[in-house]
Amino acid sequence: MKRFTLLFVLVCGIVLSAQSQSESIYDTYYYEYSQIYFGKKLNSEGLLEEVAETFSLNGKPVELKVLLEQEQPLMLSELIVEVYEEAGGLVESYTVKVGDRNWNWVSFSQTFSKPGKYYIDMYNEADTFINSAGIIIEE
Repeated sequence: MKRFTLLFVLVCGIVLSAQSQSESIYDTYYYEYSQIYFGKKLNSEGLLEEVAETFSLNGKPVELKVLLEQEQPLMLSELIVEVYEEAGGLVESYTVKVGDRNWNWVSFSQTFSKPGKYYIDMYNEADTFINSAGIIIEE
């Protein structure tokens, strides 16, 4: 009976361990105070400059910096980004590698080539929703 109990405990422990490695303990509420900002560039100190919610193409594609931040560590190694155009649905989806799980911010570039209202949704590597933000691109 002791062998059976020990085997049962070992098997359950292995199953629970495998399950916890594949599921994130950081749910959407962990990210509820995160913020997303759009700007023209990052300065030498890593601060976003020319922050706005509306940008102009001026006859050519505009490359913007997108910043996701919160006070506590983001606790992710990959950020899944989905870009939607209000009028046309999903534009693109990609993954951004994060250098350190303890960082409380991550930035990346996003290029827009036509006018419209866009939404950017962000998820962690376990597909947990983090935040969403809208931006307007004018001619």
